Amino acid sequence: MKSITCTRQESAMAEAEGSRNGKGQKRKSLEGDQYMEKVRERMTHLELENKFLEERVKILEAEAREHCLKYDDLKRDLRWSEEALERERKALVEDQT
Repeated sequence: MKSITCTRQESAMAEAEGSRNGKGQKRKSLEGDQYMEKVRERMTHLELENKFLEERVKILEAEAREHCLKYDDLKRDLRWSEEALERERKALVEDQT
């Protein structure tokens, strides 16, 4: 049991010394793998967020088109009302003369 503990200690010391000398490739590789996993998780999150935002844009565009149609309808109704009012005004003026 003591030899295993000693071996682990020696291994840890060698790895620490190796990383100081630029030889700790295994540790760097693990850190790189963990970093890449975090990058992949972030990319997945951003892709999902992007899909959500694209759907939201589609909804907002549809709502904007609907509001534009309502605006056009209201503008047309106002024009018709103004024209009808003008006709009534002219009719009243003709009746008075």
